[in-house]
Amino acid sequence: MALTLLAKTVAVAGTRDRLSASSVPVAQAFIQAKSGNTGKIYIGDNTVASTVCAELGIPQSGMLLPALRVAPSRATSVNLTDIYIDSQVSGEGVNVWYEPA
Repeated sequence: MALTLLAKTVAVAGTRDRLSASSVPVAQAFIQAKSGNTGKIYIGDNTVASTVCAELGIPQSGMLLPALRVAPSRATSVNLTDIYIDSQVSGEGVNVWYEPA
């Protein structure tokens, strides 16, 4: 299983953005807040907001950051264009390690 890295940054806080602008079907993905973030990251579908989401917290110095695992059933895949993020702070984001479908 070879993983590919995609880095995603939210330009303007409060504005949801797709993880990928182009189609990227994945067998599984791990989404982790960037270690330099100072605010929270919100993950969801096209309605993601601070009140409707999965949340990745603010990284703490020296800690291993938790990651959100996206793993559809073996018969299907998920597309990174269907996953959106938003952030509390402009210019912050996530790293996504994924296995192409």
